[in-house]
Amino acid sequence: MTKERHQFYAVTEHYFDTVIVPREKARAAGASWEWPEPVSPDGIYTRVGDEAHIAMDGELDPDYYAAIIAAVGRAEKDPGVRKIVFGVNSPGGTVEGVAQAALAIRTAKKPTIARVSYLAASGAYWLAAQTDRIEAEVGTVMVGSIGVIVATWDWTKAMEDFGVKRIIITNTKSPKKYSDPATEEGRADIVKNLDDIFNEFVAAVASGRGTDAEKVESDYGQGSVVIAADAVKIGMIDAITGTITTEKRGDSMTKEDQTYTQAEFSAGVEAAVTALRADIGKHLAYIGRVQDDKSIAANIAAGKSYADCVEQYAESAAAKQVAAQRIADAPPEQAAQKGSDPDPAAKKAEESAKTLDALKKMGYKVEKTDNGK
Repeated sequence: MTKERHQFYAVTEHYFDTVIVPREKARAAGASWEWPEPVSPDGIYTRVGDEAHIAMDGELDPDYYAAIIAAVGRAEKDPGVRKIVFGVNSPGGTVEGVAQAALAIRTAKKPTIARVSYLAASGAYWLAAQTDRIEAEVGTVMVGSIGVIVATWDWTKAMEDFGVKRIIITNTKSPKKYSDPATEEGRADIVKNLDDIFNEFVAAVASGRGTDAEKVESDYGQGSVVIAADAVKIGMIDAITGTITTEKRGDSMTKEDQTYTQAEFSAGVEAAVTALRADIGKHLAYIGRVQDDKSIAANIAAGKSYADCVEQYAESAAAKQVAAQRIADAPPEQAAQKGSDPDPAAKKAEESAKTLDALKKMGYKVEKTDNGK
């Protein structure tokens, strides 16, 4: 692939100004430019349960389009794949290669869906429009930017200042072989090329979205991006799902492992916190009932579940009861002898108070209760 041949871009205005123009200007001036590493099918393809996930992330170029085509082919051949999902967050890319990638998506035999996390613009929207369904994760997603743009520079004045005059000569029957953008005729030729590409762009979007070219030209942003909340009303996308999709590798992952609504996420967190509180409550119920209350605080701090500790607690509680019974059954003289020692009940109460204080310092809200033990 010869990236130097890139001229026509289907990208957002912002991306064109901040990335494409500086790069093209540097290249035109003969400066070196570090191109990104080519994208491979393995780098954008993930199998998630019975879904093949293909990423459209960042600038799209002929390498990326080729990887998309290969990834679609892989998904089509995999008998375990039921649906092909394109995860889209892209400002678009070059015109070169986009139509071929669009064709691969449009002719896929398995159901296809584009899920947009933030941006599906220009060339990326061209591709997304070829899927069976376009979904935006949230209402602030942006789509559209339908149009084509090219960057060029007029070096005539600079060359004249250095005493250089460039002369371009074409054969007699090919006057448009070289279109000089500095002239009205040359500019008109370039604009015609852009218009021709734009017409193909619009036709592809119209076909993919089941509408006509006139509606695409008039309602689909006229070159600007459209926020999802408005895009769904005019048919540019199909739905705002309110879902967050995380890409995880591994054939064993199911769709339920990957996608959840914000409400489901909040409910899941609340359920987990409630379960954790309940589990800690079971630990705390043994304060004063076991031989060593410090072990309870240690288990909670270590993140051990009640189920992992219940056998330990039961054995310790039983041992405490046996010891208490032995003291109660001891002869009077032994009891009198014991009376000279510190009161066991008072000592245990002091230890329990220390344990409660330790738990409070760890951030747990606990209260000492009389459990009758």
